[in-house]
Amino acid sequence: MITDTHYLSDLKKSITRGGLVDVTGLKGSSLAFVLAEMENTLSGPIICVTPGLKEADFYATEFAFFCKRPVFVFPPYEVFPFSELSPHKTTVSRRIETLYRMVSGDPNFIVVVPVEALLQKLLPKKALTDFVDYIVTHEYLDRQILREKLIAGGYTATSLVQEVGDFSVRGGIIDVSPPMHTNPVRIDCLGDWVESIREFDRLTQRSLREISELILLPVHEVVFGKQEAAYALKHIRQYAIERDIALDGIKEIEAQIEQCIHFAGSEFLLPLFYPELSTWRDYLPAEVLLVSIDPTRIGEEQARFQNKIKEINISARADSRFCPEPQDLYQIDRNWAGVIPATAHVRIISLPIEEKPTASERLHLATLGNEDIRSEFPVGHKGEDYFTAFPHRITAWLDEGESVYLVCRTIHTAEQLKGLLANYHIQAEVLDTPFHFALESSNQKVRIHTGDISRGFRFPAYRLILVTESELFGEKIKKPAAAIKKKFSPILDFSELKPDDLIVHRDHGIGLYRNLVRLEVNNTVNDYLLLEYRDGDKLYLPIYRLNVLQKYIGVEGYNPQINKLGGKSWQLARKRVKEAIWKVALELLDIYARRKVEKGFAFSPPDSLYKEFELSFEHEETPDQIAAIEDTMGDMISPRPMDRLICGDVGYGKTEVALRAAFKAVMDGRQVAILVPTTVLAEQHFQTFSRRLSPFPVVVACLSRFRTAKEQKQIVSKLSEGKIDIVIGTHRLLQKDINFHDQGLLIIDEEHRFGVRHKERLKQIKKTVDVLTLTATPIPRTLQMSLLSVRDLSVISTPPQDRIPVKTYVTRFDDNVIREAILREYQRGGQVFFVHNRVASIEVVAERLRRLVPEVRIAVAHGQLSSKALEEIMVRFVRREIDVLVCTTIIESGLDIPSANTIIINRADRLGLAEIYQLRGRVGRSKEQAYAYLLVPSPAHLTRDAQKRLEALLDLSELGSSFKLAMSDLQIRGAGNILGTSQTGHIAVVGYDLYLDLLEKTVNELKGTPVEEEFEPEINLKVSAYIPENYLPEPDQRLITYRRLTMADTVTALSDIKDELIDRYGPIPPEVEDLMSIMEIKQDLKKLKVHRLDTTNGHFILSFSDKTRLSPETILSLIRRNQGRYRFTAENKLYAALPGDKGVQILEEVKKVLQALL
Repeated sequence: MITDTHYLSDLKKSITRGGLVDVTGLKGSSLAFVLAEMENTLSGPIICVTPGLKEADFYATEFAFFCKRPVFVFPPYEVFPFSELSPHKTTVSRRIETLYRMVSGDPNFIVVVPVEALLQKLLPKKALTDFVDYIVTHEYLDRQILREKLIAGGYTATSLVQEVGDFSVRGGIIDVSPPMHTNPVRIDCLGDWVESIREFDRLTQRSLREISELILLPVHEVVFGKQEAAYALKHIRQYAIERDIALDGIKEIEAQIEQCIHFAGSEFLLPLFYPELSTWRDYLPAEVLLVSIDPTRIGEEQARFQNKIKEINISARADSRFCPEPQDLYQIDRNWAGVIPATAHVRIISLPIEEKPTASERLHLATLGNEDIRSEFPVGHKGEDYFTAFPHRITAWLDEGESVYLVCRTIHTAEQLKGLLANYHIQAEVLDTPFHFALESSNQKVRIHTGDISRGFRFPAYRLILVTESELFGEKIKKPAAAIKKKFSPILDFSELKPDDLIVHRDHGIGLYRNLVRLEVNNTVNDYLLLEYRDGDKLYLPIYRLNVLQKYIGVEGYNPQINKLGGKSWQLARKRVKEAIWKVALELLDIYARRKVEKGFAFSPPDSLYKEFELSFEHEETPDQIAAIEDTMGDMISPRPMDRLICGDVGYGKTEVALRAAFKAVMDGRQVAILVPTTVLAEQHFQTFSRRLSPFPVVVACLSRFRTAKEQKQIVSKLSEGKIDIVIGTHRLLQKDINFHDQGLLIIDEEHRFGVRHKERLKQIKKTVDVLTLTATPIPRTLQMSLLSVRDLSVISTPPQDRIPVKTYVTRFDDNVIREAILREYQRGGQVFFVHNRVASIEVVAERLRRLVPEVRIAVAHGQLSSKALEEIMVRFVRREIDVLVCTTIIESGLDIPSANTIIINRADRLGLAEIYQLRGRVGRSKEQAYAYLLVPSPAHLTRDAQKRLEALLDLSELGSSFKLAMSDLQIRGAGNILGTSQTGHIAVVGYDLYLDLLEKTVNELKGTPVEEEFEPEINLKVSAYIPENYLPEPDQRLITYRRLTMADTVTALSDIKDELIDRYGPIPPEVEDLMSIMEIKQDLKKLKVHRLDTTNGHFILSFSDKTRLSPETILSLIRRNQGRYRFTAENKLYAALPGDKGVQILEEVKKVLQALL
């Protein structure tokens, strides 16, 4: 055994000699440091093998921090082999990008690969290199050939390109989102030549920057056009005949291959599309360094995986499922170490126990881990700094000449840590640069780097100390490497308007939207919205007036009546709703005004201990969350009592706001009560608060019926004596025997779920303490703005940035898939929701699962259980006493269970899109990758609507839409909860959007703010102004654009839309130019209060309203300056002569006159 005294020179020599080298003693992230120190001496790639994907991602993060080489992870499929499941798009993209890097010429890279992925055979190298295309500006491009190539590579044609694998062709513009590109790319062609290539934003669809070249890779591992399809069809039938597989079972597969359709599970038929598959040897150069982490475990995982593959294959054949032999797709009987053509193999061994050494050399590198650092932090009395021990340690290290490096996830955290160290007179330097270590004498300064690593190490031979933020303040949740921005809009809007939807016209009331139609009237062509009212009355609404229309969003269970066109019922309904709104707004204003003048307790400003608690938060705060925390702290340190409402969906970070407030109160010697509506939520909050506050001197207790009478009595006694700092409970906290020693803060979770009696008791408590109310029923921005003047309100409308998207799969009910999904979650210590929405058969399903997966603990929950029984089951699930919860859609919306990261939804085709979306949102709230399996019958038996719903869930580009669908009902309930449940009925009568509009106007009236009267001019010009189909083919996109144009209230806003249209669709046609001009004219008409614009007999006529802002002198001046061209009548009409009858002439003259009058 060689002891390291020459700074890794011995290891470098061993690798140069080749063969097998065992290395022991590496702790924390020191392996990555060692590789970084050696990478300059290696001329080939480094392939690092791990037991599983979790370890691969973990080590790849560390390698990326220390090493200069690019680092790639080659993941396994993560789906059940030989099933009708395809790997997730992100998984395939990572694999394809890694394969491309391996053949692109530069051998200086690192690939981290789990053994399962290592054993799988690969897409033929020639198939990949033949597909790869380099699209360059000012070169020839055949768009039809490109389109065929994209389809062969697995791309999907969509109207909007947002996710990897989408593409769209609009005339000379091609949008595509390939692997390797962070943003999607827009190719702008002039004829058959590439004029420009631009990256664009997924969210806004606007161009970001020009690039000179696009590297086009496939997004599917079965790359097939007609030639490959013909080969596959021939071999599939031959393969089936040789193995006595019924030909009926392959008809569906053959039909899809004939049409060159990539179907679910086609990856497992890869051997049938090509004469021979590739292996790692084909992709790698001659000189390779193989590094294996924990080779014993890798061998165990290989054996487990190989056995599983064989068992699954036998099972699939027994079910008459068509699949290839295991050895055709996997290197099934080969030892994993022989798969890579390595010149040297370094085995990283954590426990050097081996009776018969097989390595040619052994090397021990003595490093230390940092597990002992947090254990030194004392838990003392309130206000005592628990962080003190670490600065003392740093001082000692620096005095001994050690180089001390700290690693934080963000610059913000690094600066906070620098400030904390300054309190102990320790100098620190924040470096936002790649990590670099050089042997040098210590200059008594700590260096703070930014990076995602969670483990540090101590390397005595190098006199190097590296400590991470996680080792100081607790484990952090890693931000996903390629988080995709998704469209976010807080409420269903006009863009989701579909034929036969209910709409609300501001003047005519509720009707039906039938279609977007094009009509020719008096030789003028324009688009109109066809609306239908009672008795079949029709209204053709010009597209320039779309802003008077809203999609009707009502209340679940309420079916509104269609109004009569020209009837009185609509105006009466509006009047009644406005009166009700006036009453509730007046009450809110009165409460708010009284609260403003009351005196309360002023808490001290946040101190260094609060900053330490802040740093221990495991997520990176979102801007909304930071604003909510600052609002709350501002309220607490002010002398008036706090009464703040925090709104935000489950998992968006409301609890952290409550934790910060509670911590501040306790550190100032005050007690905190947290009131929740159910025992389950009490238990969940108790676990969360106990975990977050465990390093600090805070005593947390839970008071609910799950505590014995004796325990409850002790808690009540300690509470009155001041021995408990934070108590969490249900309405039990409102009973008369509860007395606090010195209560300073009350936190209420979902106040609307408490009864009238409890609310009255809360009103009394609120008068004496600061109050923070949390609600998971979100509210839209329009309601936020209306309420800001009558309620202290903070809204968290964005999810945590480090939330990892849920991987979603659609498959038939397959025992093997279900068992594998449950076991994978169980084996990583997680929990599973199995949703079966039929109470009559739920026990049968649960029993089937018990037979299928006897290893796990299964329980059943549904709405027909007594509330007590249901609560007990849910509490057991929260306490992790149940592994799989078989339940109906009753899963409590307020629950946030980070350990539940797999959900299986049976007969997902029977559920609505919003319902599935909300159910899926119950998982994916921790650092673990979450999975959702939607079980459906055979695709042939699905209704078209069901197929569309499931396609939307799989296609992330539709998440914005489905999110809004899921949120609309929640937001209506949210408005009811905040304004009073009686308001829900009024929302149903006039629709949600109009209700909010009326509320905003009423609040402004009560405050004395001037309210603009609704004014909508009518325009009758003989000008064809519309968006042609050959310019913007998708009707929904035309409708959205029309709506945006009508809502634009400045010339700048119109200009911005015009620039966007040119960017996305190319040069604007004359009809769209004229439409832009009409929208500009409309803005001027509204400013001048002109209610009508007409053309007749060579003139145009401006009809002014009585409330026009125009002075008579201005009109007279215009007439005097242009004798004979203008005249003004007693009916407030200005007649102006037109220079011609062409559309452009009419529009230019109207604009010129209006500008002269403004």
